Amino acid sequence: MTVTNVNPVGFGPGAPAVASIQSEMEGIECTFQDLNYGATTGVKPRLSHATKWMRLVKNVSGGALTKGTAVRADWAGGDGMKQVLAACAAGEKADGVVDEYLAGTVANNYWFWMTVEGPCKVTTANATAIAAGDYIKTAASGQIVEDFNPSLDFTTFGRMLEATSASATLYRAYVNCRTTWGAGNTVSPIVSQTAATLTLTKLDHDGKIIVLDRAAGITVTLPAATGTGAIYRFFTKTTVTSNNHIIQVADATDTMDGTVWMAQDAADTVVAFEAAAADDTLTMNGSTKGGLIGDRIDLIDIATDVWSVQAWLQGTGTEATPFSAAV
Repeated sequence: MTVTNVNPVGFGPGAPAVASIQSEMEGIECTFQDLNYGATTGVKPRLSHATKWMRLVKNVSGGALTKGTAVRADWAGGDGMKQVLAACAAGEKADGVVDEYLAGTVANNYWFWMTVEGPCKVTTANATAIAAGDYIKTAASGQIVEDFNPSLDFTTFGRMLEATSASATLYRAYVNCRTTWGAGNTVSPIVSQTAATLTLTKLDHDGKIIVLDRAAGITVTLPAATGTGAIYRFFTKTTVTSNNHIIQVADATDTMDGTVWMAQDAADTVVAFEAAAADDTLTMNGSTKGGLIGDRIDLIDIATDVWSVQAWLQGTGTEATPFSAAV
């Protein structure tokens, strides 16, 4: 149920949490103007013309919740739309932010307003400055830190509206927790690949470490290069014993620019291979072209049709370039 610009329960942002409400109000979602609800005299000042989307939810965490902290809903218990299970841990998906205008904490089994989308204040985890406009993610106890690698993996849930300078302090941000359904699961930065093929997407793989774990080789297809700055990192966990590990571009217009550094098995030396102008594929055969356990490859979507490549491989026999123009 959604109600616009209406306060159906008789209280809004800044009012104390309550021990009971009418059943039809449980989990109700309302919009409020972005005002300074902490003002105690006169007309409450307008902070922006944006709208605060808030949901009336119950704290069932077993303890107190602190204003301005990110929280996760009780999805496992079947009450994700009306109950909050806990403050977010570091790297957890957020379902909302506790009303920043509360005078105190939210006691267990009390109802309170939670910002789901819109401007609100969030509590910082440390004194490291976060600039206005920077992305944020969850830290311990529902506090926030800067997200230096926002990769759309659902841990980024907002951007700062003002710069921060102190820890455990409330600062204005714009949050959108509607893209973080399924809160409570920490998103792993590791993608373990054991199947024969993998097609990468920015949504699922940007910023992740893709572990190549198949002795019979894996063929990986990159997204089209458009200059997004997306980063894909690969680590060889299992040495190739048949076929090849292949990392290739999405289409005939994309190319790879960069260098492969390969440790030679005959001595403590390194041989380097540069990508030629038309190269678009890395092929690692488990011997002369790399593909041994411990190899690492980094690719960055640096510009339209261009992938930046740096790789650190190991070779056996007479080392050879893994680059080719094959797509």
